[in-house]
Amino acid sequence: LEMHPGDVVLTPGGSWHGHGSEGEQDCYWIDVLDVPLVQLLEPMFIEMHPEAFETDYERPPTSPFVFPWRETAQKLSTTAPSDNGFDGRCIELVAESMPTFRMTMHGYDAGTQTEPQQTTANHIYSVVQGSGSTTVDDVPFSWSEGDIIAVPAWRRHIHEVASDAVLFRVSDEKAQRALGFYREARR
Repeated sequence: LEMHPGDVVLTPGGSWHGHGSEGEQDCYWIDVLDVPLVQLLEPMFIEMHPEAFETDYERPPTSPFVFPWRETAQKLSTTAPSDNGFDGRCIELVAESMPTFRMTMHGYDAGTQTEPQQTTANHIYSVVQGSGSTTVDDVPFSWSEGDIIAVPAWRRHIHEVASDAVLFRVSDEKAQRALGFYREARR
């Protein structure tokens, strides 16, 4: 699958996969895994490709495993801000192939200070664009494009946005809801 800046590309369990860059410039991506849960439940295994590397493949023009940035940005630009005071303009990236993760993209205007959020879910934020800071339990962390912010379970956090920003959030909220563990408090 092609991967471009801002895209969200999924690798569902049980899928042969590899990562590589064919471009001239450096690139980076983040992998978000549910390894602790999978290790606890013990269904984890790895199986190497029979040929070590897949060499005969096609690149489909579309895939349910890719959320192209151009489409995500368009949806964010036409989405109204949520009324909860935290999510900003928020769209969910729905992927049945990822049953333990909730993935959302959040757009915030410069000058936004969110209401606090505190949940039992663990949150990982990737800064797609913009700058600002996130305060976790009264400790501020400045961020800009390319940074990652990890907010552990039940940590109160707020975002203060310095320049128009987009944050990609992955959490274990889906797994926690399915197990009946999810809670939240807003203050």
